[in-house]
Amino acid sequence: MDKVRVWHYAADGRIYNATKTQVSENGSSWYTVFDSAVSGTYAETAAGRTYTFPVRSVRYVRDYLNGSNKNAGNHWVEIEVWGMRTTAYVGGYLLACCSLAEMRYNESRSLWEVDRWS
Repeated sequence: MDKVRVWHYAADGRIYNATKTQVSENGSSWYTVFDSAVSGTYAETAAGRTYTFPVRSVRYVRDYLNGSNKNAGNHWVEIEVWGMRTTAYVGGYLLACCSLAEMRYNESRSLWEVDRWS
């Protein structure tokens, strides 16, 4: 993988606090793709944010938010990952493709689940 694109709610140009996007191959060692504490905050747009980085083996992607200048809520619209493979693992399932619109968060299990997989 060498690119992650993240869309947060952007209709009002809000600025989310403490944003951080990370990737990992094993779920314990994380590579930080973006950290607003280092690179600064930004106003959300309909185009989302694209982060590119040197190609690396990735199985997990995580994106942190801590409220915004509008309210305490955190809102994801979609997360895309780009690389040589077109598959991803989510909640133990191998997916042909997915977006957050096709996923739901299972709070009792603390993971994302999907209805469609290959």
